[in-house]
Amino acid sequence: MPPQTPRLRYIVDFIFNKILGLDLLLISDEIDWLQSPIPKIWYGRLDIAPKTTALILAQHHPILTEKGWQSHIQPNFGIDGLARAFFEISRYEEYNTQNRDIHGRFTGIQSNAFKNGYLQRPIVHEIAEDLKQKLRHRYGNIVFRTTNYTFLPTYDIDMAWRYAHKGFIRSVLASLRDGLHGDFTTLRQRIKVYQGRVGDPDFVFDYLEKLHRYYGLEPILFWLLGNYAQYDKNIHFKNTHFKNLILNIAKQYPVGIHPSYRSNENLNILKMEVARLQNMLSPTSLSPIKSRQHFLKLTFPTTYRHLIAAGITDDYSMGYADQIGFRAGVAIPFNWYDVERDEVTNLKIHPFQVMDVTLQQYLKLSPTEATTAVKPLIEITKSIGGTFTTLWHNTSLSEMNEWKGWRVVYESIMDDAVDKEESFGGSSLNR
Repeated sequence: MPPQTPRLRYIVDFIFNKILGLDLLLISDEIDWLQSPIPKIWYGRLDIAPKTTALILAQHHPILTEKGWQSHIQPNFGIDGLARAFFEISRYEEYNTQNRDIHGRFTGIQSNAFKNGYLQRPIVHEIAEDLKQKLRHRYGNIVFRTTNYTFLPTYDIDMAWRYAHKGFIRSVLASLRDGLHGDFTTLRQRIKVYQGRVGDPDFVFDYLEKLHRYYGLEPILFWLLGNYAQYDKNIHFKNTHFKNLILNIAKQYPVGIHPSYRSNENLNILKMEVARLQNMLSPTSLSPIKSRQHFLKLTFPTTYRHLIAAGITDDYSMGYADQIGFRAGVAIPFNWYDVERDEVTNLKIHPFQVMDVTLQQYLKLSPTEATTAVKPLIEITKSIGGTFTTLWHNTSLSEMNEWKGWRVVYESIMDDAVDKEESFGGSSLNR
């Protein structure tokens, strides 16, 4: 049998305890193992497996016995399900810093799951289910725990308003730009918003409140509070309207920090932005312990180590920008395993399966195609008792420009995810 490494203990605990609901005792001594009266599993070399009625599993891949990240490790797992499960959930392949996109991200199409056609399948749950069926066949009296399906809508608020509350200089420059580019439709709407004649199209929070109340949901909203920069064009964190909005939302639903683009490489910037949200929440007893990376910028292991150092306990960045599916092969939260240090951390990772920008911009799907593409992910997540999590932006619900018609998409996803007999009522409602 292989040695009891931290990796083996981690993946065994996740598969057998977290997914299957079993208490598993790891025994390295063969004599103690043979004498144990409880149902047994042999995980090791098949050529030396004892002749017994126990469930025999093959162990031949070195990933669970190696230390640190090793460039020679290749995902050729064969029937070694535990090794494959660890490879997926630890995001082992993402420690390789080569071949990143323009934002420094490991993309979905680079993943082993995409290349081998299983990105849209929760492969770790499939491994657990296979073990479950083998145990049932070998020991019919084992009782497994079942988990309940849940739906979690989450939002990244990069800009709470499209035109309003951006300050005099930004507003004047934006108006001049519209005029110089001949975009008089936008200029007229911008002026109407400034004059208070119409509402700001990106301010959809009243609509979202009605939507969540109708479906009985508790969303999480992540707020961008970084300094103004090329990829961080949010409302200024000192703006009174912005601060009041965040505080009012926080009194109803969980909120978290949306760390800025620059913060991914700078722990001090991250801590500063977390402190800004903490100050905004000071009238309450809440603390900013949840996060999701802006642009989904994840660099292993730096990003997660920085989040831990900044006091974050739960992160929701585990999904791809360019593809939908199961980035870590799972649809339930899990504790992050630091591959370089070979230790389990207290940072809980909450995967998501689909993002609005992925559907519309990366995959270039029409509203009808997007709705069709998401349905199988919902059904699979229901079948395994997982959590179906969406990442949406307030701007994609504005019904403006390229996002016209996408409220229908979102409401359709809500209908499927919640199993509501009657739809919310169409994208024109409450506009």
